[in-house]
Amino acid sequence: AGKRPTIMSSGHCYDDFILNNPGGTIIDVRPMNGITQDPATKRWKLETGATVGEMYWGMYSKGNVTIPAASCTSVGLGGHISGGGYGVLSRMLGIAPDWVSAADVVTVDAKGHVELRHVDKKHDPDLLRALRGSGGGQFGVVTAFYSDNPPPAPKEVAQFNVRFEWNDMTPERLHRILWL
Repeated sequence: AGKRPTIMSSGHCYDDFILNNPGGTIIDVRPMNGITQDPATKRWKLETGATVGEMYWGMYSKGNVTIPAASCTSVGLGGHISGGGYGVLSRMLGIAPDWVSAADVVTVDAKGHVELRHVDKKHDPDLLRALRGSGGGQFGVVTAFYSDNPPPAPKEVAQFNVRFEWNDMTPERLHRILWL
């Protein structure tokens, strides 16, 4: 219909790409939020409407495994994984897309035909690579990511924040804070 589509997996977006889409169409995948493991194959299915927090809890409580992702648990998996997936465990385990082995994605061809596709290293491997961190929603609507062998969850994670008054900041003070 000539409208710019915007995919919403949680609504969390620093750049306001989701709700600020005048005349566009929002495709809301939040109801697709399952975190499941196939008992036969042990493959994890991570639906893109789930948040990082739901993914962490689901994978940990059902299998004591995880994939490295954001520290902000309200971030949606769809945008986070397809947008790069850096997070608190990345130095130890890499980024979230490193652990994605397949995806379900809805694509539209030049004639307007809609197709649900399952992509992996044998079926459309170039599309799978594109969905694994290179542009958040540019190649179709991802409905699920799959992970075949995620790493064990760490026993503990330490996270802290440093805050300072920006009004009193000078280039010299900022350099001392960042390079001590």
